[in-house]
Amino acid sequence: MSARLRKKKLYRKVFNGIVFDQRLTDLMMSESADGWRAIESDVMNLFGNDRKAAWAWFITPAIALDGNRPVDLMTNGNVQLVREHLIRLRYGVYT
Repeated sequence: MSARLRKKKLYRKVFNGIVFDQRLTDLMMSESADGWRAIESDVMNLFGNDRKAAWAWFITPAIALDGNRPVDLMTNGNVQLVREHLIRLRYGVYT
């Protein structure tokens, strides 16, 4: 099985298994909810308005974020770090 197929299966498993995440609730109820609203349009543009893909990205640990999930960083108030990561993804800069 190729790495791409394994990744697809993992994303499918993560998304189907996690319909509701407590971290997202914490984010929406916290002061950083304004931060999520600020990057929501960037996330949707990056993933072509595919909410499933955007959600999977949001709750999956990223190597570029030192293994942290974007949702965890948003709840801790590191909105700028997540925004910079989105810009790097959009332009294909991985370093």
